[in-house]
Amino acid sequence: EDRIRTALSAGSVGVWQWNLQSGLVSVDAEVAAFLGPSWSGKDQVARELLHLIDPHDRPKLLDAIRRTISAGKPLGIEFRVRRSEHDIRWIAVRGAAIGPKGKIASRGARATLLSGVAYDVTDQKVNLTRTDALLREVSHRSKNLLALILAMARLTARDAADVKSHLKDFTLRVAGLSASQDLIVASDWQSVDLATLALAEIGAVARTSADRVAVSGPPVSLTPEAAQTFGMVLTELALNAVEHGALSAAMGEVRLSWEFPTDEPICISWIETGGPPYVADGPKGYGTSVVERFSSQGLKLAVQASSDVDGLKWTLSGPLANIGARRERA
Repeated sequence: EDRIRTALSAGSVGVWQWNLQSGLVSVDAEVAAFLGPSWSGKDQVARELLHLIDPHDRPKLLDAIRRTISAGKPLGIEFRVRRSEHDIRWIAVRGAAIGPKGKIASRGARATLLSGVAYDVTDQKVNLTRTDALLREVSHRSKNLLALILAMARLTARDAADVKSHLKDFTLRVAGLSASQDLIVASDWQSVDLATLALAEIGAVARTSADRVAVSGPPVSLTPEAAQTFGMVLTELALNAVEHGALSAAMGEVRLSWEFPTDEPICISWIETGGPPYVADGPKGYGTSVVERFSSQGLKLAVQASSDVDGLKWTLSGPLANIGARRERA
């Protein structure tokens, strides 16, 4: 018995017993610790124990006890114990009905005791709750991504000259979206470094021309939502630069930078040099619409495009709080 109790204690498992004739419940030190300071002693009336159990869990516990006593079925249930107003623990109980001769009572036999073990499963319950929340979030985000990809496919096809160009542009856009998603997942949906995102997006779209894009700016962390949206903006800017802008010319270059002219607003600049002239009054394609709409509506930043003899310049500016926060340098 001592060895068994030592093993149970080592596993944080407690022993309990309910005398059905006297109505008293006996628990060892482990179970008493689970129940908290409200449990004043080892032997108390069962009614006192029921008062500690969450009201929502009492009916199912009583039903399980009745089945164990009447049908001889093993007792196995988990319920919440309110140790105090703000301290709720999940307790797992396993047990059996015992007859007058000290053996497990079979169906229809008279039971004099309920006896078993109990252990704290609060951590497991919390982890399960977090996992369920995460799965719901993954499902929600997956549906949004599928809708986004479908819209992307339709709009890319609308502006494509032929099937080959449609497949090429669509593949690069999906690659850019995948790059931002990889970083968001790697950060556990917390925050994404702006420079890391920019390099990943440009590398996914510009590929061999990515080394002609210079990226610089102070450390900034983007929210997951802003990272996805800004990633799509960068994808379109890079794709346009590769097909029509600076990166389509042998000597063309791009500089992506951001700064804080004052304490709070951020100013992000995409400047192309050495490429073909930018036609500001030309028809707007899918890429231009994405940059303008996602910048203003998604990121809530003001967007402006201009061009001169040197090349194209896109500027996004507005409150940093709309997309993330500054970080200290490592």
